[in-house]
Amino acid sequence: MRVRLALAGQRPINNVVDASNYVMIETGQPLHFYDAAAVSESTLIVRDGREGETLVTLDGVERTVSPQALVIADPHEALGLAGVMGGEKSEVRNATTAIVLEAANFNGARIRRTSQSLGLRSEAASRHEKTLAPALADAGAARAAQLLSDLGATVYRPHAFGEDLVAAAPIALRIAEVERLLGLALSAQRIAEHLRALGFDVAPGGEAAFSVVPPTWRRDVTNAADLVEEIARMEGYDNIEAVVPAVPAHEISSAPFDRESAIAHELARLGYRELITHSLHGRDQLDRERRAGVEPAGAPAEVLNPLSEEQRFLRSSLVPGIAGYFAAAGAPVRVFEIGHVFSQRDGRIDERPMLTFGFTATPDDDAPWRDTNFLRLKGDCEALLASVTGRRAGARPSAGRGLHPRKSAAVTLDGEAVGELGHLDPRFGKSFDVDGPAYLCSIELDSLPEYASPRYIPPSRYPGTSRDLALSVALDVGAGDVERTIARALGATCTGVRVFDEYRGEQLGEGRKSLAVRIALQRFDATITDGEADEAIARALGALQGELGATIRT
Repeated sequence: MRVRLALAGQRPINNVVDASNYVMIETGQPLHFYDAAAVSESTLIVRDGREGETLVTLDGVERTVSPQALVIADPHEALGLAGVMGGEKSEVRNATTAIVLEAANFNGARIRRTSQSLGLRSEAASRHEKTLAPALADAGAARAAQLLSDLGATVYRPHAFGEDLVAAAPIALRIAEVERLLGLALSAQRIAEHLRALGFDVAPGGEAAFSVVPPTWRRDVTNAADLVEEIARMEGYDNIEAVVPAVPAHEISSAPFDRESAIAHELARLGYRELITHSLHGRDQLDRERRAGVEPAGAPAEVLNPLSEEQRFLRSSLVPGIAGYFAAAGAPVRVFEIGHVFSQRDGRIDERPMLTFGFTATPDDDAPWRDTNFLRLKGDCEALLASVTGRRAGARPSAGRGLHPRKSAAVTLDGEAVGELGHLDPRFGKSFDVDGPAYLCSIELDSLPEYASPRYIPPSRYPGTSRDLALSVALDVGAGDVERTIARALGATCTGVRVFDEYRGEQLGEGRKSLAVRIALQRFDATITDGEADEAIARALGALQGELGATIRT
């Protein structure tokens, strides 16, 4: 016994304590032995601890017992912490001539709370806190009595307390059920052998079926599926063939998932990393937004039974979560999140899928009217939408919620707004502790059109030419307005038009700016001549002046 205990990691002490530890490892039932001479009136009582009551445990530490703890006591004082550790007063010593053996079953949650509150861990507590099977108490006591008797002790009749044990109800197990769940064709004899090896009582239960009674210590086995799991464990999981289950046809479209996956992959290619932020927040976030001058688009969606005040509202935007990440990151980062946002309208909750991506940057020395980081964000947005929709995105001035009123724009596809982008409003950033400039783009995923497959247009076999124009226009004239006007005026002759530079200065006059435009000209039936190119440019300038008030910069 001493050798086996040592191999199991237990330190042999004496024959009585060793028997207790041996039974605990063998049966799983912790036991406790009391020096019978230390138990007043030969009586043990299980009761709640008393306020201010103290007890010196076997480790020699004096502990204060609370009413939440359960103690084993005699009529005068506590002798041990029930299910955790015995007391020093009733400890079995070399001079002990008679002992009292206690094998009990306790409520696991109470033992766990007692152990945690006192900071006292023991082998007994680690078992009792799992709420052991009641039948183990009898089994453990009987096994300990046998071992002590073999060592020469005189054993007396035990005294049992509590309700009588109720035998487990038999479980009907059809043999065909084993093959149905496991895919293994096992004989009735082999099934019975596996179950009996685990302590189950197996008897015929009708045609091609068994009536199985679980052992008293297996309270987790309650139905036929549990029995099949035990059979699989004994047969070996490696013997079960790996088969991909058939997936029946369904009417749920995977298009939203495919689109979100394509968006995530494209943003990862552009250098962004995905975030997942909390969808619940407290009133503090709403207060922060209001302090920054941002009012909710609709009534916030409030949870009726929140787990805490910090989880009372469903988010109405992904921007605050990403702003919080910007504040925590410190260094420049590029991130995106795809998630659902919520608002309350007309007494119902409106849930919408959203994409928000952006980055933080270090301050630069751009002119006040120019923002290179804004252009980078716009370029990433155009690349993303071209990849997932097959369309060219546009932008028009618009003051987005939480964005700088002079550095923000609405994102458009086919003339319809699908989102917004821009410089994060410094007031909003300060409210969320964001240091430095930050740029964000938000896209309504449900507003994105279907993918438009590109059409192949054969290139002209004839060489083309290009012209650059420096135009003076009003400040409110956008680059897209200039490009569309030129393309409309020249028709098929214009194979490309792009505004590639902007300049502002005092020499242009108040309220004016300069846009540099490159126009590609080409014919598909012959080589375009200089005269034809000059005539096309003249038409373009006429349209620009008539529609936009543009003039050649001098």
